[in-house]
Amino acid sequence: MQTETDVKNLCRMRAQELGAVLWRNNVGAIKDARGIPVRFGLANDSANLNDVFKSSDLIGMAPDGRLLAVECKEPGWVWKGTPHEQAQLNFIREVRTRGGFAGFAAAPGDVDRILRTGKGACDV
Repeated sequence: MQTETDVKNLCRMRAQELGAVLWRNNVGAIKDARGIPVRFGLANDSANLNDVFKSSDLIGMAPDGRLLAVECKEPGWVWKGTPHEQAQLNFIREVRTRGGFAGFAAAPGDVDRILRTGKGACDV
């Protein structure tokens, strides 16, 4: 059975086949040696921002050089509208609004759909 990690790896390979590139975007926070939180990942300036705006798992460039963002999900995933999913959708919509390609992917073929139509595994 495939996992979300499998989907991420397959999406990266599919993007390369299509002439695009995708890199992992790890997002989180850790404390340094002094106990001071250090945030990392795109659009992760604060915990409050991250609650409502979550950057995608994979970030890269489409063949034409435009931004490409893919939020990977396990195979068979279905949109439920949770606050976490909504925050991910907020990032996806921001990328689309600015002329990039972005969407959810539960299979590597969703990368094709994102690049062709701007929508991924669901039409939100």
